[in-house]
Amino acid sequence: MFAFGLHIYFTGRAAASSAHIWPEPVAEVVEGGNLTFWCLSYDKWDVAEFIKKNVNITVCTVDISLCACNESDTVYEVMCYGLEIGLKVIGVNRSSDNEVWRCGTREIGHTLYSSSMLSQKSRLVVKIPVGITGVTLSPAGTVKNISDSTVTLVCTTSGGVPSATVTWFRRTNTTDVSITYMSDSRSSEMDDMSVVTSTLTLRLSKSDDPMKIFCSASNNGTTYLSNTVSIDVLYEPTSPVCTYSNTVVTGVIMVTRGSTLIITCNSNSNPSPPTYTWTLPGSTIQTGASLNITDIQPSRSGQYRLLVWNRMTPTGGTSRNGTSDAIFTVNVQSTRFPRVKHSSDATRITIQTGASLNITDIQPLRSGQYRLLVWKRMTPTGGTSRNGTSDAIFTVDVQSTRFPRVKHSSDATRITIQTGASLNITDIQPLRSGQYRLLVWNRMTPTGGTSRNGTSDAIFTVDVQSAYQGGASQALLGTGASLNITDIQPSRSGQYRLLVWNRMTPTGGTSRNGTSDAIFTVDVQSAYQGGASQAHLGYGGTKRVLNMWVVYNRHGAFTQWPIPTACLEQNDSNKRHFSERN
Repeated sequence: MFAFGLHIYFTGRAAASSAHIWPEPVAEVVEGGNLTFWCLSYDKWDVAEFIKKNVNITVCTVDISLCACNESDTVYEVMCYGLEIGLKVIGVNRSSDNEVWRCGTREIGHTLYSSSMLSQKSRLVVKIPVGITGVTLSPAGTVKNISDSTVTLVCTTSGGVPSATVTWFRRTNTTDVSITYMSDSRSSEMDDMSVVTSTLTLRLSKSDDPMKIFCSASNNGTTYLSNTVSIDVLYEPTSPVCTYSNTVVTGVIMVTRGSTLIITCNSNSNPSPPTYTWTLPGSTIQTGASLNITDIQPSRSGQYRLLVWNRMTPTGGTSRNGTSDAIFTVNVQSTRFPRVKHSSDATRITIQTGASLNITDIQPLRSGQYRLLVWKRMTPTGGTSRNGTSDAIFTVDVQSTRFPRVKHSSDATRITIQTGASLNITDIQPLRSGQYRLLVWNRMTPTGGTSRNGTSDAIFTVDVQSAYQGGASQALLGTGASLNITDIQPSRSGQYRLLVWNRMTPTGGTSRNGTSDAIFTVDVQSAYQGGASQAHLGYGGTKRVLNMWVVYNRHGAFTQWPIPTACLEQNDSNKRHFSERN
């Protein structure tokens, strides 16, 4: 029906010969304040009159053409807006309390001859100003609230006249920032005074932590400040940032076998610090912001998951967990040092690639040593790339039916079987030399399947040496990938050992040596290895000389042939050639 401001707009047409006054039926004003009455009529009129009805006095007669009171009273001001006439009463005091005001309109030369030409009554109520005594903010103290949720704060004034004005502030390190535009204030009557309740609703984020809020209120010059509320914004752990070897890592972490794996992670949260839980391959659980595994082996390769969590309990709300995680794939790379082998056929090298070796129509000339080299390029996280290798060496013996290889054994018919993880033979003798085979087996019975044996074995050649073979002393023959001994003699027979080594220095770790070796038994064979020993035999009291010839065969056994010297000297025609083949 009307709008606040300098003037009022009436949306309906007034009844005939009727004026309207506003505010009505009660016009309130605080003592010392100003009050404006507005008068409107749709009839033809030139003059408006404002009347104090209870004393029946016309206090202001307004000529619309002049827009001024004909009476010279300085306590009134006139405002004209078309068919609307406003009369401002300046400095209302308590003596005007309960005055009744009306207005009417007429043409020049006419009078207000009936009450039907007057407006309805408006009773003036003059209120005595009462200042507020304070303002309170609730909830008080520290309020805990989870990020991305809302929190509601309420400021309430004491009673006063007129209604107080409430202003909200956010306190920062440098100043107090007004946030009143985010609030809503409402007044209510209590004991003829006005109580203002102002509500502030905030949606919080973790960047708001911490936050301090307070409000102020005033109505008669004095400004009151409320208590200050601290808002503790709770938030879940941020995505952890993890480092390995001083490098931030995500996804795959490459480490070298035998090194130390140290992954250190950090995550921000409130409350803090959060709890760190690691899940390792095989469902192993460890806790702490750092994971430390020494002497790591390829068996520890796999997926590593870090779960970071905290417990958030908001004020007046329900607790819940906040979580974040990080997942890594740890690849433990293994490096073995290649075994160097010496071969009489070193000049012929055939290279094939692939996981399988296929040779068709194999012949005895293909017999020999076969070496498989497996390698991979290793690029450790935060380190230097290098090759990792592993190999396997086989001796292939292609047998021919034309030239069978005969194996001699003086004890071929005797097979001794022992059980247990250890073999113990006391007072071992050369006759126990030969091939020893260990068979390891178990019985496997799968669910719903057929039982079968699983086996693996190892074969050893035991060479029992006697005091007659001498005790070889160890000597360093030289260095390099090849061993070359010219004019080799039987005296050089024995065990030869090749040691291959390198120095390994991992990134951020401790240096150590890596070694591999190969052992060979070199048997220098000779068609004639003389060295006759002498013995004196008696022939009828006469001394005779016996030459004792010792010949080594390829099996290491020896044969003695006694030949009388007298026979050899007396008759060359009687010389004989003796031989024996084993």
